[in-house]
Amino acid sequence: MIADHGNECHCNKFLPGLLSGDKIGCSANTEPNVGSSASEIQTSAYLDGDSWVINGTKTFITNGEFADYVSVAVQFDRSKGSKGIGMILVDRNETSFESKRIHLLGLKGGDLAELAELHFDDLRVPKENLIVPPGEGYKHKMVGFHTWRCFVAVHANSIAEKALEHSLKYVKERQQFGKPIGSFQLIQKLLADMKTDLDISKLLAYRALDMVTKGKNSRLESSMAKQFATEMAVRVTSNAIQIHGAYGLTTEFPLERLYRNAKILTIPEGTSQIQKLIMGRELTGMSAFK
Repeated sequence: MIADHGNECHCNKFLPGLLSGDKIGCSANTEPNVGSSASEIQTSAYLDGDSWVINGTKTFITNGEFADYVSVAVQFDRSKGSKGIGMILVDRNETSFESKRIHLLGLKGGDLAELAELHFDDLRVPKENLIVPPGEGYKHKMVGFHTWRCFVAVHANSIAEKALEHSLKYVKERQQFGKPIGSFQLIQKLLADMKTDLDISKLLAYRALDMVTKGKNSRLESSMAKQFATEMAVRVTSNAIQIHGAYGLTTEFPLERLYRNAKILTIPEGTSQIQKLIMGRELTGMSAFK
């Protein structure tokens, strides 16, 4: 967002640290009362002299606990001269704010595990940190979602692939009735379904990412990739647990962890149900959101 929409000041101030890896960024959109309906955010901002004053709460923010820079989606206070959604960059070292980590059932080793709730109480941010002006924020956030949905799909594919790899290894080693369980027909059916699901999901994700890279309209394709991949990962990890039997339920094997991680991915960047509504809208031209 900074590279595409920021001015020279934004690029000079924020990009060097992000590109070198010395700084970590995050995007703050979801709120306690606003999830799927991103256009109804309540976090507000108004201009007071040379500063934007931000008030509100963001929740389930990836990297929110330790991010140096936060891109905050705000609703500008129309009673004070501006209206519509925009984006303001917050430098935590410049203007600190309260954050509290949120613990999840999975993803405890990193990635989406570091979710946090952020509280902005009359937070004053330099006027020049405005990156998306009032009224243009919703459009920019929707464009970003296409890319993020592809990233979630790739993450889901990785989880499913690990579950399949563990299962293939296990069925060759585990003996029952005097032979490896991999020779049993029902086990082979599960493995065949898992592999087919995974490859379909990879192709959907690669197509969506290719379209995003080329700047093409990918609303339908990115939603298809995200919805299919995350639900596929739940199916594949569940089948992997079934193949491992009681061992799959223990923490000594990685399957229960992969299953929990997969389930989480069906929620962020739009739930599976929201993705289907987006697909339906793209196919029919009629929105179910209104």
